[in-house]
Amino acid sequence: MKIKIENSYIPLHLVSHNDGLNFGRINHVENQFTDFILEISFQDFIKLIKEEYNTLKNEIKEDDELYNDSSSFKEIDYKELKEVLYPNSGLELIIKDYLDRIIYDKLFQYSGKKNYIINSTENIEIRNETIYILGKCFKNRCT
Repeated sequence: MKIKIENSYIPLHLVSHNDGLNFGRINHVENQFTDFILEISFQDFIKLIKEEYNTLKNEIKEDDELYNDSSSFKEIDYKELKEVLYPNSGLELIIKDYLDRIIYDKLFQYSGKKNYIINSTENIEIRNETIYILGKCFKNRCT
């Protein structure tokens, strides 16, 4: 797993994430934000998120059936994680809808004193047996 910020790979321990209600809201001057790309191999992704994926899938399936709802899990027929590890499988939307902040919690220790703070998830791409999570972060002024 690695993260690229400002065209350089940054050690994961220098990154945190915004775990507040304003996650995804750009409330600073636009040019203070920069893009990041988090790269996770399929193998690492499965180890990192399989348990949470299965738990969420089962909970969402129960809700979908109980309330006759539709979800991004329903769109993929509640498939197992290994069955959706390919481009345009629907996993991209599931990561953005449900898993991105869980992934950030697992990878980055929350702290206001890290060099970079992830603030949003913009897009998910799957290619070359790798999950790419693209988003916006800002350089911490408190470091």
